[in-house]
Amino acid sequence: MTMLFIAIGIMALMFSPKFNSFNVLSLNYSLRYAIESYVFCYLVSKLNEEQNNIVNKLFKFEWGVKLRYSKRFDREFKHIKSTVMIVMMQSQRSLNLSCGGLFEMTMDKFTNIMNKSYTLTMYFWNMKNRNEGLH
Repeated sequence: MTMLFIAIGIMALMFSPKFNSFNVLSLNYSLRYAIESYVFCYLVSKLNEEQNNIVNKLFKFEWGVKLRYSKRFDREFKHIKSTVMIVMMQSQRSLNLSCGGLFEMTMDKFTNIMNKSYTLTMYFWNMKNRNEGLH
């Protein structure tokens, strides 16, 4: 949907014979959608990277070697070990922050949205040029 909104705003600007306030609003609308999408996708990608860094840091910490079992601290040992294992397993999964449940917002998706917006805009631009050539 975002792709469509961005493309519509740009097409309204391109197809207008003269520059007026409607064009400014269309451009503003399209740029805001693009910037908003970029910010959300960038932040989700950064959060996923940080989540992956948690696992890497836990592996480098050597907690398994340094954490010694003692009968006296049996309950604490099991609690710490299970907590670390749960954190490691959860950190290996993606956060799955999605856009209305449709797709995960990542920089790859942002790039995909921009490419499709461009393709859609150019498709209609080419159709407009063909129609002008027929008249």
